[in-house]
Amino acid sequence: MLKGVNMQPVNLMPSKKVTVYLPEGAYDKLNEWADSEGRPVSNLAAFIIESIVRQHSDKNFSLTVPKK
Repeated sequence: MLKGVNMQPVNLMPSKKVTVYLPEGAYDKLNEWADSEGRPVSNLAAFIIESIVRQHSDKNFSLTVPKK
């Protein structure tokens, strides 16, 4: 074990799994973005979704979602 190194995971919150279907073009762009950052697509997607959810909790943020 390394001295002085905290081996605890950064995020102690349990994770939940969700399946998302994207148009091919959106997936391709997300894949390019993830590649440019050296991370998996799923990790980038989780980061983006979590960021939007946090912004949504801010009273000044409004996200318009098309109704079905």
